[in-house]
Amino acid sequence: MISEPLSQYEEILKNAIRTSMKESGAKLAKTFQTLLIEILILYMILSRKINFTQMARYGKHGEQTYRQNFNRKKKDCIDWLLLNLSLARRVLDMDGLLAIAIDPCYISKAGKKTPNIGRFWSGCAGAVKHGLEIMGIGLLDVANNKCMMLRAHQTIGNSALKMRNKTLVEYYISVMKRYSKKLLSITDIVVADAFFSTSTFEKGISEFGFYLVSRFRDNTCHLANARWKVQVVLLDKTLNDG
Repeated sequence: MISEPLSQYEEILKNAIRTSMKESGAKLAKTFQTLLIEILILYMILSRKINFTQMARYGKHGEQTYRQNFNRKKKDCIDWLLLNLSLARRVLDMDGLLAIAIDPCYISKAGKKTPNIGRFWSGCAGAVKHGLEIMGIGLLDVANNKCMMLRAHQTIGNSALKMRNKTLVEYYISVMKRYSKKLLSITDIVVADAFFSTSTFEKGISEFGFYLVSRFRDNTCHLANARWKVQVVLLDKTLNDG
């Protein structure tokens, strides 16, 4: 019976929502909590394109109800990072070695009217393409080789970056700053690919208390006469126990 797993999933979501509300201090109406659980279940079971029309067809509410609640202000909505962290605690070893994984992800999108649409790097295509981008922030359980998504933060477009007089790397630093307090309560280790292996990004996030673990870029040059300040981060937790 499919109803039994869905009932278990619903109970897990209820507990996660209660935990995230307690940690964030948010006060959400019971009606919104019920609707949120319904939406998350719809995301699990809808096999076709997910939009408000499809939700109204298979859900318990009208299309307008879903639209209005998706437009809620931040203070009236759930803290997604804390909600996902509550779910991650059920799967990951929170007492083991943990790290924050970050990775920008390209999303294909046509048109010109979508907010923050622009040209972003697509790793699969190996080229810059028109569409959207999100910064994926996940929690890594190193020993068990598992990762749970904590947050997806949309990257602003090129025109918005120019208006703010920021580079893309500087914007990524601001994203890390935005979530730094909650992330640092979990771990101070950030894992990223070679794109982030620059002094600008490393120095930027180190100001908030993070340590970057990455690899050098393929075009890295060794300067024999330069003065280097090297910090070695020992990832073996057993060494710290000694």
